[in-house]
Amino acid sequence: MPASGLDYAVNFSIDQIDKGTILKVQNPWPKSLLNYRYLLLDEGQETPTDSSRFTQIIRKPIRRIIATATPQITALDLLGAVDKVVAFPTPDFVSNTRFRERLAQNQITSIGNNQQLDVERILRLKPDVFFAFGISDNFNALEQLKKAGIAVVWIADWTENHPLGRTEWLKFFAPFFDKEPVADSIFLAVKKEYNQVKNKLINIPEKPKVMAGAIYQDIWYLPGGNSYLGKLFEDAQANYLWSDTNASGSLSKNAEHVILKAQNAEFWFAPAQYTSYRQLEEEGNLYKRFKPYKTQKIFTYNKTLGPSGGTLFFETGPYQPDRLLKDIVYWMHPGLIENHTPFYFTQLDD
Repeated sequence: MPASGLDYAVNFSIDQIDKGTILKVQNPWPKSLLNYRYLLLDEGQETPTDSSRFTQIIRKPIRRIIATATPQITALDLLGAVDKVVAFPTPDFVSNTRFRERLAQNQITSIGNNQQLDVERILRLKPDVFFAFGISDNFNALEQLKKAGIAVVWIADWTENHPLGRTEWLKFFAPFFDKEPVADSIFLAVKKEYNQVKNKLINIPEKPKVMAGAIYQDIWYLPGGNSYLGKLFEDAQANYLWSDTNASGSLSKNAEHVILKAQNAEFWFAPAQYTSYRQLEEEGNLYKRFKPYKTQKIFTYNKTLGPSGGTLFFETGPYQPDRLLKDIVYWMHPGLIENHTPFYFTQLDD
């Protein structure tokens, strides 16, 4: 269930109190049992006597930010706060135009990668807030930052399963910059567009059979029925062949299982790293056994790249779920979406 005041997001909540804004984060990585409580205070505001119940207390205004995942850059851009970013792990693959301008002007510093952060460099930069991303809390570097007085805030947008839930994280970032009306306006517009497309499909008589994923090291990985892509397939009125699973992440199957279940699927989305039929051919005869290979109805998000090679599905897609949904519907239900050019999901090359 979404938190009070939110429509779709389940991994954060916002509470306004007399002395500031309380931001709560849960499930910052899958199967996490930890919860975090941050108190945002205006400059000069008195620290509450019960401050020990908060993970950290953060003072505004926020002037210097370190971000650690590309969707964070998209959110900051929508809120007009990209100019506050002073560092990023491996920044070369970020596609955002304003970010790249600042990077070229040496206004953004590389701080290593998320698994091996350059703590000394981060401390020298003196950020007001460090937006953290990770698959666990086993980050000694982050503990060092907190001990040095840097506000480390976990961002759990990527663990949201509903596409609009990820977009709604814009509301989480907004209080750091007093941009709540901007975030609300953007989210409402995206929600309206997404649901208009979804509602247009409710009475579709037939749901085409859809498969997904591909093999990596002898295991076929594909999205669970309760995953981000699984929800997009559901709202696109697809008969996703693994929709009956409750997994919110990926499923691991052997090739024989997938052949038996999906050999006659009509559409194949997100075939892992593959971007052409030639690449599939080079892997042998397995992929040739599937109907979407024969009919050339395979669609990838890995061809839509930023100027330095970053995959835009991951960077900007979380804040354009309406466009993601339209792409899938465009291919599966021809003629239902007018004046639309697929952007994220495109056909494989020959």
